[in-house]
Amino acid sequence: MQAYKNSSLQNKYVREQASEAFHGKSISAASYEKIVQAHPADLYTPNYFIRVALGLLTIVAVLFSSLLIWLIFRADSDNAFVVLFVFTALLCYASLELFVGSKQYYNAGIDNVLLCAVIVCMLSAFLINDYPNKDVITSCCMLLLCLWLCKRYTDAFMAMLCYCSLLLFVFFICMKMGDTARTVIPFILMITSAIAYLIVKRSLNKQQSMIYDFCLKSVLFLTLITFYASGNYFIVKELSDIVSPGSIGNTLSAGWLFWILTIIIPPAYLVWGILKKDILFIRTGIGLIAGTIFTIRYYYAFFPAEIEMLVIGIIIIAVSYLVIKYLRTPKHGFSFEKDDYNKKELRNIEALIIAQSFGRKEVESKGFEFGGGSSGGGGATGNY
Repeated sequence: MQAYKNSSLQNKYVREQASEAFHGKSISAASYEKIVQAHPADLYTPNYFIRVALGLLTIVAVLFSSLLIWLIFRADSDNAFVVLFVFTALLCYASLELFVGSKQYYNAGIDNVLLCAVIVCMLSAFLINDYPNKDVITSCCMLLLCLWLCKRYTDAFMAMLCYCSLLLFVFFICMKMGDTARTVIPFILMITSAIAYLIVKRSLNKQQSMIYDFCLKSVLFLTLITFYASGNYFIVKELSDIVSPGSIGNTLSAGWLFWILTIIIPPAYLVWGILKKDILFIRTGIGLIAGTIFTIRYYYAFFPAEIEMLVIGIIIIAVSYLVIKYLRTPKHGFSFEKDDYNKKELRNIEALIIAQSFGRKEVESKGFEFGGGSSGGGGATGNY
């Protein structure tokens, strides 16, 4: 099912976790070297500059190849362009399989661009012609295609596109079900986001999915964003005006409820993150508080924009300074220091070191978590 060897992905995951533990001063340099030697990496992932260069060259190659194919077939109708886009997508996919199979490219720039080229060409092929239920069929096909590419290449960007396609599919289905369904679309999307969060969160706890760790974490972050966006007053109001042109300028039905959701969801994320010590909820909540402020500012201007931004900036700097100073000494499980490893994670590190010292290879399939780190496609070894 996967384009890469399972052992290669596991070794890459363990090396990244070991690197995080080493930089967090949880293991010594000698132990880190033993882990690296016991888990050889055969995937080709160059540095960022080379990735960008290879990606740009791939874009040029895809564009010129598409132009050459168009000149050969002389596409001058919608159906001819559909065939052209499908053929180009298949050519890009075949090239992707060839490069990954022979060179083991993993986030090397070439594979990332080819993945995007497959999606763009197939999406263009679906959108050229008009046919019944075009939106539903397109979103469903993109959902399946992105899911396959994520599964095959462990790509986080494809995972995020898959989730977005799911939301669009649900949205277009509701749009086809009449006015009653349209009025509850925001709540249906919120429920969909919540269900997706629970499923992804449960999958993260399974050792079998450790090679999709970064993919799942990316989707997890996206579910929190879409849950808030589905109830945000500004987004709901603007989309309502777009899908129902006759209601432009009218008051949004149950607008008070969306104002409540807009205001309470970010602080709720923040409080939940503090209670559960979940950094994802804390960071997302802080970011969405800014979104709430801008939403309020869009409809109600109390002071000139520059005065409001100055005051908010002063408050943020003051709060950040006080929190940093307060957490210089760890309190209540929080610390200003990056990547504190808890006792359970340290025991996992120690077990892995002992196992590698005695040459026990079966530890590769255990999937020990060092804490921190990220892996998966669509980004890089480190952060996407």
